[in-house]
Amino acid sequence: MQAQNITRMNERGFTLVEILIAMTMSLVVMGAIYSLFTTQQKSYRHQERVATIQQNLRSAMIMMERDIRLAGCNPTGTINPKPGIVQAGAATIQVTMDITNATGDTVTGSPDGDIDDPNEDVTYTLVGTNLMRNIPGNNNNVVAEYIQSLN
Repeated sequence: MQAQNITRMNERGFTLVEILIAMTMSLVVMGAIYSLFTTQQKSYRHQERVATIQQNLRSAMIMMERDIRLAGCNPTGTINPKPGIVQAGAATIQVTMDITNATGDTVTGSPDGDIDDPNEDVTYTLVGTNLMRNIPGNNNNVVAEYIQSLN
């Protein structure tokens, strides 16, 4: 009988206090892991928004650079008033150029001596924080957001 009592003492499980302490410690660790996860998730979303804004801005800058470089293109020399930068300010930039020969929906790409064809009279306007690209006959297109000034 003595041997049987010794075995039962070794088979005792965890006490209620030990289980509560282990569960409390597990809860604290899980809370810390969850907090870290949510913080990382917020950071990821913020960085993704910043990257999207930067890509849109880069695209708008390339488009504006192309239009400003072509401002004043007048290979035939027959356009009056001469094309160029018509208006430039903190909220608007308007440029004209003779770069295409358009007949109906067909654009041949050769200059025709006027600035009435698509993409030959381009106006960039800052509306609130949106940069709009306006071409006569087309709708305004938002090319970038969160812009403060065109200076």
